[in-house]
Amino acid sequence: TLVSMSVMDRAGYTFMTKSGHMFVNAPKGERIADVPLDNGLYRLPMPAHVAAASSGGELVVHIDELHRRLGHVGVEACRDAVRSGMVEGVRLVNATAPAGLCEPCERAKASEKSFPKESATPRATEYGGRVHSDVWGPAPVQSIGKREY
Repeated sequence: TLVSMSVMDRAGYTFMTKSGHMFVNAPKGERIADVPLDNGLYRLPMPAHVAAASSGGELVVHIDELHRRLGHVGVEACRDAVRSGMVEGVRLVNATAPAGLCEPCERAKASEKSFPKESATPRATEYGGRVHSDVWGPAPVQSIGKREY
């Protein structure tokens, strides 16, 4: 079970970690949970009858689908998560198959074209032969010294 600590914090809950446990206290101070540390994560224990009722069996997915479902985490990290048991109830179809092309990841990795090494127009030969200026402004806020730019 994944819990948003920031949402609980805004609601007044407090958290304390000590000796492999995370203690959760309600806004009035009463302790409502003792969550054990398990393989680097604090995992909420789930009663066996709830776990059995909620598990619909094993999910069989291709690495590309798991990559997308886990928020575009690296493909090898996805494989490692399944192999190490960090992702429970998931089995990869053809686990060693290469991943396909992920368009959102490719777009995110794309870079802008660099500036050309040489100018497309000739250099100025006399002082003031070429002028560059920034016409942005005025800035919507004043500087710390109350100046406007």
